[in-house]
Amino acid sequence: AAVILPAGIVIEGLNDSKKLSEKKYTIAFVDGCHENFDLLQQYRLVRWRGGVARLIAPNIFPVAPNFLSFMGIGITEGRDFIADDNRKSNFTVIFNQTAQRQYGLTVGERFGEWDIAGIARDFNFKPLQYGIEPIAFAVFGDHPIAKSWQTGTLYVKVNPANLSATLKFIRETIQEFDPDAEENLVFLDDSIGQLYQKERNLSTLILLFSLLSMLISVVGIFGLVLFETQYRRKEIGIRKIHGATVGEILRIFNGTYVRIVLACFVVATPVAYYGVKRWLENFAYRTPIHSWIFLAALIVVLSVVVAIITLRCYKTATDNPIKSIKTE
Repeated sequence: AAVILPAGIVIEGLNDSKKLSEKKYTIAFVDGCHENFDLLQQYRLVRWRGGVARLIAPNIFPVAPNFLSFMGIGITEGRDFIADDNRKSNFTVIFNQTAQRQYGLTVGERFGEWDIAGIARDFNFKPLQYGIEPIAFAVFGDHPIAKSWQTGTLYVKVNPANLSATLKFIRETIQEFDPDAEENLVFLDDSIGQLYQKERNLSTLILLFSLLSMLISVVGIFGLVLFETQYRRKEIGIRKIHGATVGEILRIFNGTYVRIVLACFVVATPVAYYGVKRWLENFAYRTPIHSWIFLAALIVVLSVVVAIITLRCYKTATDNPIKSIKTE
């Protein structure tokens, strides 16, 4: 319990840090193509920069001109996509800030078939195990690749207040354009949530093992206290005859087990800290391991131990000492 409880608190804190902020709308996407180009998958294109032998390999996402404004992705330099970009023969590209720093890109620069229109702010598009990677949003325009590289993914903002009717309307509209279409309607929040399914499962297992370890500890402590109170029944009676109060007797029993718990935590805390620290090294973004986590776990365990000992010893401590001595 001393090892598992801190680990559970840290993992739950990491899960909380991944929760999306509350919104007044929900984003869904309809995926209807074989390439399956949605926002949460990685694809790379490779280009050489002009006469400089430097490789550029960002994650490429083909999008419609209104995609960034639709998703609320801000532009830090340059401009957003415009409708005229769909009629150009070259690629119109907006890189993120990480790509700009990594590749030394500038707004207005052109290399090969790429026209850099702007720079978008960084955002996480992969699980928190990974840092922010270079990404390029591309409008292909009239380039021949636009005909062979279709995105096939439609993003829609829907109002959760009338969700069922809205989803029905979306499906009916798709059927009007293509009766044979087999749409796959997915909520973006659900798609993002699937990236952290492993962490949620681990959090659930930690919680179950924490409860199991506490239950085993409670049963063990209860058995030990039951044996000790019966074994020291005469001693308790003698102490009461010599003026010991119920509180003093309870402190004697509690003191023994509190020292055992503290000794266990001295051993368990470094083990728990090392295990959690090694696990967090798998993430580019890490929740801090605060000292209060171990203090909270200690308080929980001590509270359970003291409560069990007090409840079990109270009857023995309040028994008639004469009766206790005669019984012995």
